[in-house]
Order: sequence, then C-alpha cells, then structure tokens
Amino acid sequence: PEEVPALVAACRAEGGKAVSVALVALRRALSGEEEAAAEVAVASGVVDVLNAALAGSCAQNQVEAAQVLANLASWSYACTEAALPAAPLLIQRMEGGSARMQAHCILAIGNMAGDTTFDTSLRDRMRANGALLPVVRALRSTSPDVARTAAWALANLIRGPDPRLQEVFATDGAGATLISLLLRPAPPDEITVEALWALSLMTHGQPGFQREVVESGGAARCVDLLQEGGGEARVPALRVIGNLAAGDDALSDALLSLPALLPTLGAFLAEEQHRALRKESAWTLGNLCAGTPAHREAVVSSGIPAALLHVLQTAHFDIRREAAYAFFHLVHDPAVAPRLLTREVASEFVGLLRAPDPQLVEAAVQVVAQVLAQMPGGARLIEELDGIDALERLTFSDGVAPSVAQYAAGLVDRYYGEDAPPYD
Repeated sequence: PEEVPALVAACRAEGGKAVSVALVALRRALSGEEEAAAEVAVASGVVDVLNAALAGSCAQNQVEAAQVLANLASWSYACTEAALPAAPLLIQRMEGGSARMQAHCILAIGNMAGDTTFDTSLRDRMRANGALLPVVRALRSTSPDVARTAAWALANLIRGPDPRLQEVFATDGAGATLISLLLRPAPPDEITVEALWALSLMTHGQPGFQREVVESGGAARCVDLLQEGGGEARVPALRVIGNLAAGDDALSDALLSLPALLPTLGAFLAEEQHRALRKESAWTLGNLCAGTPAHREAVVSSGIPAALLHVLQTAHFDIRREAAYAFFHLVHDPAVAPRLLTREVASEFVGLLRAPDPQLVEAAVQVVAQVLAQMPGGARLIEELDGIDALERLTFSDGVAPSVAQYAAGLVDRYYGEDAPPYD
C-alpha cells in the first residue's frame, strides 16, 4: 500500500497518459490480497479521483475507474460505503457504453449492493440511486459477460430482509427476463447459475411469480438441471424448486408430476459429500410433505423415508433438522404414519428432545406423542429410549415455550403417571 497515495496523486494530473498508467496501477494494487491498500486509497481521496475519471471523456480511463471502484467495493464495509458517491456515475455509464464498460460498472454496483455486513442500507441506497432498472435491462445484453454480471448484481440488489420484490417485478419485465435466461436451449452456463440464484430470491413467498415459473416450464427446467451435467446450477435450481414446494398445493402437484423429481431428491439425500444438495433436498421434501395427503403418499411410496431416516442418523445437525421436519409432517398423516413409526425413528426423535433448537424440540415432542398414541408398545419403547427423562427435563427447561413444557408434562402424566394404563 505504500505506493497508493502517489498513484492517487498521479491520477489528479491534467489528462495525459500518466493518468491512464496510474489508474491501471491502482486497479492492480486494489485487486491484491491486502485490504490496507484499499483503506489507504480511501484515505488518499481515491473516490473523488475515480469520479473525475468516470465523468471525463477518455473511455479507457472510465473503464479503469469502474474496475478500481469494483475492487474497492469488494473490501470492507467502510471501503464499500466510501465508494458509494460514485454510484450515480456508474449507473449513468452502465447504459450506452461498451460491453466491457457495462460489465465493470455492473460489477461495482453489485459489490456495493451486496455488502450486508451490518444491514441492507447500502443495497437500499443503490436502489434509491436508480440501479435496478439499468441492471434489469442489462439482463438482455447480447454480451454473456454483461448478462451474467447483471443477473448476479440483481440478486445482490434484492438479497436480505425486506427486498421489496413488487418493485422488482414492476421493473421492465425483470421476472420474465430471468425466466427466459433459464429457459435458453443452451447447456447450463454461468448465466444460468446467476439467473437461478436471482430466481431463488424472487420465488420466495411470491405466489403469482411462482405460478409464472411453473407455467412457463421453469420448474421442469430446474428439475432437468438437477440431473447429471447440471453442475453449479443444481443448488440454486433446487432452491427454486423448494420455494415452489412451499407454495400452494397446485404447485406441488405440478412438481410431483415431473417423474424425475422424487428419485433425484432421494439420491441427493445420500450424497454425504455434498452438504448443500443434501440439505436443500431435505428442506424441499419437508415442504412437499406439508401439503396434501396425496403429496405425502407420493413421497412415502417413492421410498424416500428410508433415506430421510439415514440423514437423521448420520448427517450434521442443520441437515438433520430439515429431515426431522419432513418426518414431522409425514407422521401426522394417519394414512402413512403406521408405515413410518419404527424404533429407529422413535430413537432419533427422543434424541432431538434434547436439541439446542426450541422449534425442533417442539416438533420432536409432537412426533414422540405420535409414537405414544399410534405405535403398539409405544409407551414401553419411549421408556426404553430414556424418553421419560427427556420429556421431564423439558417441563423444567427455560429454553422451550411454556406450551411445549406443558405438553411434555401432559404426555408424561398421561402415559406414565399414577392413572396411566399399564403397558407391560
């Protein structure tokens, strides 16, 4: 970082090749691995210098300035915030410039919007500056680099709490444009991956757009991308499918009509080396199992519960949690519960009564209640698994809701109290 102040000073020269050389050197300095260089540049007034280059008439200097800003905004929150005054000029230069200029401006905007270290204020300020419309328009660029970067930047502009998605949907056909990028007949590429990540954010809790994705063939395309060859598209494609499965029952009907879906989800549950696919699959299955009896029957008939049980027995806690919720929904269906309530399932849920997650504990209590009520010899089994102690501990725990503690106490009293029927 020692040379950075001199480079910033050189950029203040009145035009000439020296400015161009200094901008190139600055870009290289800020693309290294030392954050101190970015901090020194900010302290030296680099943002004013870059703004001047963006406002100037030299196209090459404009490109270099956009690249330096993109590098600067990739560092700390303070560096990103310091770069924000350049946003209006970046947005202005994004439209009408060369594809290279567009890509670097969009990259800088995406880096600024994507810094959510503390909150989403930088994202919101970028949107207030008008970044959304030109980024959406850039999705239609014939330059693959511009379209890919625009899809990535759009995701950053909507990621985080209160994304105000209706504003996005109202922006120049953003949703339809992303779907068209997904449905391109080409093999999946970086554009596909970034479009999917943006779609995974835009399909969350948005019934109208969810239907649009399904009816356009987007859901079928996502299932196709889960197959071999999907590569990096598989995780975001699965996230989109999970969002759709969390929607209304008609959407799950459409998903379950795709023959490859359930076998693929079952296969992913067994991929112990790919945690993301395993977790997303368990979460998606939980959403499907929360639907209609027909949905649960389809899942059970596919043989997936055995794979879910294996996840419960072997996976990391965050993945076990998703598998547990899938089981929770299944065992509350009297049509399928008798086929699922086994000693192995009971053992896992008794263990989850001690989990460090109040919501999961609540679900586990209810599954144990199903074992006690529906499984022959259930009361004896829960006792053998040390479930009485686990339930009693909940009645004195400060870590669960009072209603859960009362429910656990009621189970102990009903099945193991003085007036409980014998189960020997």
